[in-house]
Formats: sequence, structure tokens, C-alpha cells
Amino acid sequence: MKKLLVMPLICCLMLVARSASAQDFTYNANFVYARADAGVKLPANTYSQWVLSWAPQGNLTSCSIQVDTSSDGVTWTSGGLFASTPCTNPSLTSVRVKGLPQPLTGGYVRINVTALQGNSVVGLNASLQGWSTAF
Repeated sequence: MKKLLVMPLICCLMLVARSASAQDFTYNANFVYARADAGVKLPANTYSQWVLSWAPQGNLTSCSIQVDTSSDGVTWTSGGLFASTPCTNPSLTSVRVKGLPQPLTGGYVRINVTALQGNSVVGLNASLQGWSTAF
């Protein structure tokens, strides 16, 4: 009987440990006008799943966000990871890519806000998260 009680506990602990370490990469950027940020080098890993999320600040009338990729940090592929996505709708604040055709290994990524306008002071907080394993 004790074996039956121990097994679910072990499985639960393994699940909690996996959930705590499943996210391998996080990158945050804040924008007050349309621009591409400088970008960051990816840690040595193979990333197969990504989530891009954002939080609009103010009343946005025009907003587009994308994630560019680069092998050298100098020449960028526009929308290489996420194509341009509207970010004016307050109920849609993230997009997810699961199982890329070819996982992204090494290189650089940057968050690129290609449009950001509003009726008052506006801003956009963005976050990119990457996983090397399925979630």
C-alpha cells in the first residue's frame, strides 16, 4: 500500500521540477516609439518553441510587433521568428510558435516594433520566451 502512495508523490515532484526549469530563455524590452531593439545573443541551446507576449500602455491606435533573427547580430531577417503581428487589440496579447520547421540554434534575436501610435502617451512592454523542450 505504501508503494502505491509513494509513486504518485514521486511523479508529482518530477513534474514540479520539470515545470520549474522548462523555460530556457527570456528576453524583455520596452518601447515608447516604433523601433528595433539592439537584440541579444541566444544562449547555446536549441530552441524549438517560443512565446511572444506584450502589454500595451495607453490607447494604441496603431501597433505592430515582430521578432527578427540574425546569425551574426549585424544582418537581420525581418520577421525571421515571428512575422509582423498587430498589437492594438487588448484581448490578444501573445502569440506562440510551437514546433518550428527547423529549431533555432544559436544566433541572435531582437524584438522589433514596426508601428506604435496612439491618442496619448503610449508604450509597449514585450517579452520573448524560448524553450528547448516541449511544453
